[in-house]
Amino acid sequence: MKREFVVLLSLIGPPLQAQLAYDPPQGWSRVVNPNTGVASFSPPGLAPSRVAVMIVFQPDTFSGSAVDYHTEIVRRTATNARQLEASRQGTIGSFQVTLLHELMPTGMAVWLRVYTARWADSGQTFIFTTNARDVTIKYAPVADSMIARITAARPQVATTPPSSSPAQPSRPGQIDGVYLTLKNKGGFNAGVSKDYMVFFPNGEVFWHLPQEGLLDFDVAGSHRDWNDFWGHYEMQGGRFQVTFNTGPDYSGLRNGDGTLLIGGYTYVRQTGGPDGRTLRGTYRAYNLGQDPSRDVTFYPDGRFDDRGIRGAVGALDLAYGRAKVPTDPGSGRYRIARYSIVFEYSDGRREQLSFYVPGDDGGNTPKQLVINTFNVVRVSP
Repeated sequence: MKREFVVLLSLIGPPLQAQLAYDPPQGWSRVVNPNTGVASFSPPGLAPSRVAVMIVFQPDTFSGSAVDYHTEIVRRTATNARQLEASRQGTIGSFQVTLLHELMPTGMAVWLRVYTARWADSGQTFIFTTNARDVTIKYAPVADSMIARITAARPQVATTPPSSSPAQPSRPGQIDGVYLTLKNKGGFNAGVSKDYMVFFPNGEVFWHLPQEGLLDFDVAGSHRDWNDFWGHYEMQGGRFQVTFNTGPDYSGLRNGDGTLLIGGYTYVRQTGGPDGRTLRGTYRAYNLGQDPSRDVTFYPDGRFDDRGIRGAVGALDLAYGRAKVPTDPGSGRYRIARYSIVFEYSDGRREQLSFYVPGDDGGNTPKQLVINTFNVVRVSP
């Protein structure tokens, strides 16, 4: 396992002085590399053949978005390793998380949880790695709990969440909706990462698409948990200035076609359609090819039949390493509203996920849907 650690320790760039405050799990041993400042923690009582380590890297400079930073770190982590199963992604507080199962060049299989947070012009990475599935099952919840306890109070200048101030009223000419651009940053999704900004007509902007969409969105709670990703914008005719709570800020331009030019990238407005919209047809996750085993069929009367689509697009509860809602097939009713789709199964299961329709023509048979940021394509009427 030592060589695998050497590979991991070479991932991150030059260290900075300021970093996130964290509390390692109680009773875990601690080792710090005096040359790099990288710390590693291991639980007591492991069998000689078992390894579990939480590696805490020093922060490094990064000027891109939180999504870009996470994608880049995952790309580096996966370099020269063979993926043994599909990666899984989620969030814990303001951290983005990717779960990997890889075969290293030495022939050893490892399980990894890559946690990243980004603020101002910095990012920091935590990686929990094991060499056995049973060790992962036992200690992953402990590692996730450590990450969940990090307050995300950044080491730079403390800021007051916008939610503590009176909400600004909507003004004519403001921007409203979910905007998306694609960035070529390597990693999964064929080297393309999706970068979202959600603009609100009261002058606020959120650099993230909530996993549950915007239906009944807890704005105040999001301000507390995701303060670094919130900011505000000021319109100046067709131009605007976007300033995030802990940086950076960008000059923007609203183009005649409704797209936004921000930081050299063109953001395109997405839509889920009107509240109560219905669909018709069978859809499949784009990466499943000809495999119909996880298809979902939507009916215009509000019913759905799910063969297992949630196994491809559903939300993951990272605290327990499992789906938030059991992924068994089932049927029930669906509801679309405010960039959200709600699946209500006849057996009582319920899940709400983000939703929009790329290139939406307003009909009920769109060629493609995006559920929880995963693309699904229409395969039959």
